[in-house]
Amino acid sequence: MKVMLNELLPDHHELPELLIEGITNDSRKVGSGDLFVAVTGLNVDGRSFIADAQEKNAVGILCEPPRPEIELEIPIVAVKNLKASVGNIASRFYGNPSDQLLVVAITGTNGKTSCSHFIAQGLSAMGTRCGVIGTMGYGTLTSAKGAAAKGAQYRPLKNNVSGTDLTTPDPIVLQEYLAYLVDDDCSAVALEASSHGLAQGRLNGTQINVAVFTNMTRDHLDYHADFDSYHESKQQLFSWEGLKTAVVNLDDEFGRRLCSSIGDGVEVLAVSASSSEADIYGKDIRLHDDGLSFSVCSPWGEAKVRSPLVGRFNVHNLLSTLGVICSQSYGFEEAISVISEIGMVKGRMEVIRNPGQPTVIIDYAHTPDALDKALQATKEHCLGELWCVFGCGGDRDKGKRPLMGEIASTHASHVVITDDNPRSESSLVIANEIAHGVVAGVDVEIEADRRTAIWKTLSNAGSRDVVLIAGKGHEEYQEVSGKKLAFSDHDVVGDYVSSSQ
Repeated sequence: MKVMLNELLPDHHELPELLIEGITNDSRKVGSGDLFVAVTGLNVDGRSFIADAQEKNAVGILCEPPRPEIELEIPIVAVKNLKASVGNIASRFYGNPSDQLLVVAITGTNGKTSCSHFIAQGLSAMGTRCGVIGTMGYGTLTSAKGAAAKGAQYRPLKNNVSGTDLTTPDPIVLQEYLAYLVDDDCSAVALEASSHGLAQGRLNGTQINVAVFTNMTRDHLDYHADFDSYHESKQQLFSWEGLKTAVVNLDDEFGRRLCSSIGDGVEVLAVSASSSEADIYGKDIRLHDDGLSFSVCSPWGEAKVRSPLVGRFNVHNLLSTLGVICSQSYGFEEAISVISEIGMVKGRMEVIRNPGQPTVIIDYAHTPDALDKALQATKEHCLGELWCVFGCGGDRDKGKRPLMGEIASTHASHVVITDDNPRSESSLVIANEIAHGVVAGVDVEIEADRRTAIWKTLSNAGSRDVVLIAGKGHEEYQEVSGKKLAFSDHDVVGDYVSSSQ
C-alpha cells in the first residue's frame, strides 16, 4: 500500500511530498519507506527513537510538538494531539477499512471475549462473514454457514498472527487488521473494546456501528485513577459518533445508568436474564448436565433456546448476541436457531470430560466477579464436590486477592491456591494475601507450581466432582520474573489424562 503524506494529514498545509509505504509507532518495526509515528506513551517517549527510525530508512517522522532540535536527512512533521490522531491517520493509510465493515464493539469487565466470539459465530452462521479481534487474537471463522455449531474455530491472518498482549490493539495495528479482514472478504467484525483501549484512543478512526455492554465490576483499578474514570472510559463507546445501536445489560447497575444516558438517534436494546422491563429478556432458565435452556421474550417474538454452553451468565451473552443479529434485520426464528448452536470458546467455561475422570472446566476468570460467576455456574452443574484451582496476577490490583480467596472458599469444597502470572512478585506473598480472605473451615492448600497444583487436584478429585481451573484460560504462557514461559492449562490437563489412562 502506498499513500502520499498529504492524504494522511489533509488539514496540514505545506507538507513535503512523501510517498508512504508503511506506518508504525514501533521503532523496532520500521522498514524502508515507512512513516514513523513518534508518540509519547506512559513509559516511553517515541521521540527518543527518531534517529533509530532514520537509520532503518524511514522516509518521514510524525511527532508531538514542539519539533525536536535534531539534524536529520528526512522530514519531521509536528502534529498537535498526535496521540489522539494516530487512529485516524492509520485509518486513512489503510483505506478506512471500518467503513466497509459492520463493526460491533463489545465492552465490559467480563464477557467481552465470549460475547465477541458468539457474535462472530452467529453473524457468520447467518451469512455475514465476521472476523474477531480481541484477547485471543485476530481471525476469521473457517466457514460461514454452520460455523456456530462447530464453535469458534479461527484461522490465523496474514503474518501468522494469532494472539496479542492487548485486548484492543494499538490504533495502527487495529487498522491494519481491519484492512486484513476486508481483504479476507469479511463484511463484519466483533471487536473487544477494553477500558484501556478506549481511554488511550486505540479505537479512534474506527467507525463503530453497534456497541455492546456486558457488565461493570472491579478491574484495572491499577490503571484507572478510580471507579468514576473506569466508568467514563466505558461510557465513551456509547457516545461514539455514528453509533447506530447499543445492546446493554440491564441487570448491571452501570448498564441501567447507561441505558438512560444514551443519546437520541441510537437504538437501545436492553437485555436481561431476570427483568421483563428489558427489550430482550430470558425466563424459565434451567441448567442441565450438558448445557442450559431458557425462553426468550423479545420485540420480534418468543422462543425457546437449548444451548450446550455452561453457566447462567451465558444467558446474557446469548441474549446480547441475539440483539446484535436481530438489529441487522435478520429473521428472529433463524437467529434463535443459530444462537442455540453457538459453541464454547477456548478457555471460557470450557468443559473437558473424560470417562472415569472428574469434569474439568477451564476459565479465564481473574477478577472477583468473574470468579464468583464461574464458581456459581460450575456449582450448578456439579453432581459431586467442587474444586477450585486459581491464583492472582503479580504487579496488579492487590485489593482483589483476599476477595477472591473469600469467593473461592465460599463456593468450593476444596481450594488450591497456586501461581497465575506472578511477574516480579513473590509467589508465596501473593498466595498468602489470597489466603487471608479464605473462609474458616474450608479445605485449602497452597501449591505455587501450577502444573503440580493441577495434577494433585485431578488425582484427588472423584469422577463425579468438578474441577474449575481459573485465571489463565486460553493463555499459553506464564509471566515469571520478566520472562514468558511456555505454559497451558489445557496441555497440563491433557498430560494428566494421558498419563492416567
